[in-house]
Amino acid sequence: MTILEQTMSAADRAAIRAPIAEATTFPAEAYTNSSFFALELDKVFCQRWAAMVFEDQIPKVGDAIPFSDFGIPLFAVRGIDQVIRVFHNICAYDGCEVVMQQVKGLDYLRVGYHGWRYDLAGQLIATPYWDGASDSDVAAVPSRARNLVEVSSGTYGGVVFINVSGQAGPFQEFIEPLKCLSPHYDLDQLSVSRDRNGDPWIIDVGEAGVTRANWKSIVENDCLNILHEGHTHELYRQSPDVPRVGDDRDPKFEWLIDGALIAFGYEEDDVPDTYGIDDSVPHVGADPDVRPPTGYFVQVYPNLSIVLHPQFTSLNILAPLAVDKTGMIGTFRMGEASGGPEAFGSMLAMAAALEETLIEDATVLESVQRSRTSPLAGRHFYAPFWDFGHYRLNQLVLDDLEA
Repeated sequence: MTILEQTMSAADRAAIRAPIAEATTFPAEAYTNSSFFALELDKVFCQRWAAMVFEDQIPKVGDAIPFSDFGIPLFAVRGIDQVIRVFHNICAYDGCEVVMQQVKGLDYLRVGYHGWRYDLAGQLIATPYWDGASDSDVAAVPSRARNLVEVSSGTYGGVVFINVSGQAGPFQEFIEPLKCLSPHYDLDQLSVSRDRNGDPWIIDVGEAGVTRANWKSIVENDCLNILHEGHTHELYRQSPDVPRVGDDRDPKFEWLIDGALIAFGYEEDDVPDTYGIDDSVPHVGADPDVRPPTGYFVQVYPNLSIVLHPQFTSLNILAPLAVDKTGMIGTFRMGEASGGPEAFGSMLAMAAALEETLIEDATVLESVQRSRTSPLAGRHFYAPFWDFGHYRLNQLVLDDLEA
């Protein structure tokens, strides 16, 4: 019997695929079982294109950063040609990681154990004393072990995506739904906002960037769960626009589903006071003369969350670290602060408010994770009016697990 079958009966899986009014979520064990989590890493994160790192974390030639978010040691490095490449983080000779910590401005990569050196494109260039000579010829090394093994990667909107298996299909096909979501936004033209020190605005969410909750709970919450806004977040509780529903019970949002993209959009005129950003902050529209009329909360399955607002954009990469631990890093982007100090002050206030909402979410999600061990924990259900995004997410996960 497979791990999937041990964790979820045929009835459990059928309930996930039922119409939303009758459907249920994954059972509690799917959020607490380490073997089930390992299956998700293999079937979801290694098979699909998944967000891994922001370009702004390695902005210059020779910058490199290691990560093992999918249970596999990898690293990203910016080459002399400015291209970011991702490699398996292992030296074939001694098994040591090639990059053990984040580094900047290297001319080459040096393995700490036995001194092998690779250029920034992953080619072996030096094996000192391999054959007793200080300038040992790399040709003496078996050809199969000379160069680092590259992982398929692609970039869009400042985000580096990887596909560990190499079987996910063309990157451009995967990212096309996001690129086509709205003609009013172009993520590739937005540079990350910078703080007063000029450093990229990179946010670590939770304690040391880790929230003690299962990745599925965080994905569901981050850009899909609409109903929680006015109950969890002080920012939203102060807004007359929340909940996003009119007096006639018509929703002030619309779901958009396309491949790996799950999003809901809303007309800015319907919720003008939700965020309270003053007009000194320029808009972030692709056309400088046209302020975007629509905002979006976007999930690019499996692990990139994006908020597109006419005056700011935020992107969060969710990293599954363990069955009950998820890392999150985010960037914050706003238009050029042409309004001067007043606009920059508004930008700082907005960034602080959004960061606070992430902390509030982490607190609630850690509570949800703790409750998964209750004898009453089982399969939860959906509010059909609000929860289509969560419903779609769980079906995508199940599709991958059964593939």
